[in-house]
Amino acid sequence: LAAREIFYYSQTQIQSMAMVHEQLYQSDDLQAIDAADYLSALTAYLFRSYEVDPENVRAEVDCEHVHLSIDQAIPLALIVNELVSNSIKHGLARSSGVIAVLFRRTEGDRLTLEVHDSGHGLPDGFEMESLNSLGLQLVKALGEQLGGAFSWESRDGTRFVLQFPYIPAKNMDLF
Repeated sequence: LAAREIFYYSQTQIQSMAMVHEQLYQSDDLQAIDAADYLSALTAYLFRSYEVDPENVRAEVDCEHVHLSIDQAIPLALIVNELVSNSIKHGLARSSGVIAVLFRRTEGDRLTLEVHDSGHGLPDGFEMESLNSLGLQLVKALGEQLGGAFSWESRDGTRFVLQFPYIPAKNMDLF
């Protein structure tokens, strides 16, 4: 069972990055991907990959059309992959509810990602700094790579929020 979980974990991470590249190839300028399209596709992929029963668990994706460079898209993809996967595996395991992914551009040229579920919530005494979970350590490190700050709460489920600066994709002259 542990080997299968590691395989699924690795597979979803690789697919998350591959989807970023696929979106880049489909974009007009090859420099940026649309966060709304990408995060919707990624969430749908994760629900299919983990064989989530849509009768029990519903995905709600509400994302602004913000164009992200690959330097921001890949870390964001891995963060969303981890948080949505955790919500599927732990937050709503053997229950029903909602997993929501929200992404907005806010004041001061900042971006806000919020992933929350209506599941069981975090364990008592949860501290991101003292975790043994490789996945959440990765989330924290990727958030720092984006120059962001995390917050979380465990009330009516689990809610993770990442705020980080928006760095527009640079125009690339191909000719």
